[in-house]
Amino acid sequence: MSSMRWEDLTAKDFSKAVRKARGVCVLPLGCMEKHGEHLPVGSDLFQIRAIAEKAAAIEPAIIFPPYYMTQIQCAKHQYGTIALPGRLITDLLEGVCDEIARNGLRKIILLNGHGGNSAWLAYASWMMAHDPQRDFTVYSARLNDFWTDAKMPGYAKLKQCKIDGHGGEIETSLMLALRPELVKMEDIGKPAIPLGRVKHLPLSTPHAWYADCPDHYCGDGSYGTEKKGKAALSDCAVAVAAIIRAVKRDTVAPRLRKEFLKRIRH
Repeated sequence: MSSMRWEDLTAKDFSKAVRKARGVCVLPLGCMEKHGEHLPVGSDLFQIRAIAEKAAAIEPAIIFPPYYMTQIQCAKHQYGTIALPGRLITDLLEGVCDEIARNGLRKIILLNGHGGNSAWLAYASWMMAHDPQRDFTVYSARLNDFWTDAKMPGYAKLKQCKIDGHGGEIETSLMLALRPELVKMEDIGKPAIPLGRVKHLPLSTPHAWYADCPDHYCGDGSYGTEKKGKAALSDCAVAVAAIIRAVKRDTVAPRLRKEFLKRIRH
């Protein structure tokens, strides 16, 4: 049993994998959206799953199958987007976590690979945590928990762009390292920066991302290289492996969840 990917395991090996993972499952969450003119719409999915698999090779955890039914309403005006209704994706995530737990994995790490999921995952995690019928603990690994210069020292030494928001240097580099046959460097457009069309407002709006990046490109993908991508992948994997290790050791979050649920019954 070398693979820890859920779909690769036989039924017989699954229970062994659960023990090896110490009851931890990583659910990598991507999406389907445009990444400039040169990257595939599945870039987030490819990247976060590769990071999860590489992390699991360092610190064993079962990796859930490819998952892209997430929040991406802001890209509905672009071809290739899969933007399902909010209630549907929330119900689906809850059902998936129920099934993960039913298979013996009662510590679930939602490993987010798409910035647009942040608020939705916070809400979904909160709602699951308040259901006394659910006997599992959900942990949310946000992008900033593993995807920052501080967490990626190897990549930080190589990067060249100061502005790199979407489909730019790092994501182009990762895709060159992971799926180079899908990257069309010849289609990279001019460098893009946030348009700042709602910067006059002292608060946010539902169209803030569209206001800044309507073409779903921010940065300069021409600086992407396979070498940078491999460095970023390695750095992120080490950071995620540390997250998995921390979750395995954690006894406080499950205890606090039970304590809280007991107290709200009055």
